[in-house]
Amino acid sequence: AGRVTHASASLSFLWADYRPEIDLWEVLEVLRKLTVTSFVMLIDEEHEQARVLLALLVSIIFLSLEIWVQPFRRIADNWLAHVSNLALVLVYLAILVFKVCDGDSEACDEFGFSAEGIFSFFVLFGMSLLLLHVLFALAYLMFKGATT
Repeated sequence: AGRVTHASASLSFLWADYRPEIDLWEVLEVLRKLTVTSFVMLIDEEHEQARVLLALLVSIIFLSLEIWVQPFRRIADNWLAHVSNLALVLVYLAILVFKVCDGDSEACDEFGFSAEGIFSFFVLFGMSLLLLHVLFALAYLMFKGATT
């Protein structure tokens, strides 16, 4: 226990980026990936919206947990993980809206959405978030460079 062997050193890439007290984060990450890609397929095909809703809920829960735990050693890695998971949440949300509008166009009309309007909204919103993140990342790097 606590010894560094050749095998443990060669596999350290699996946990080297995580904080020492968060040693099982990769296990949670694999469970999340399995849930949103495989376990949702266990839901009957006629309930497509339930599949997307489950993937969306798991992604929101995992994003919240990740923001709270901050599992990576480097701040930049945490930011990248947050943005990636936020992008997943937005994609699942867009898919859910498309599925609802595809199944019941009156529901979309009720909220003033059209298929083209929804697509444009999610593209513009996603690009705005990405641009905002890049600007914050650049500002952080410049601030960090100025203080060192």
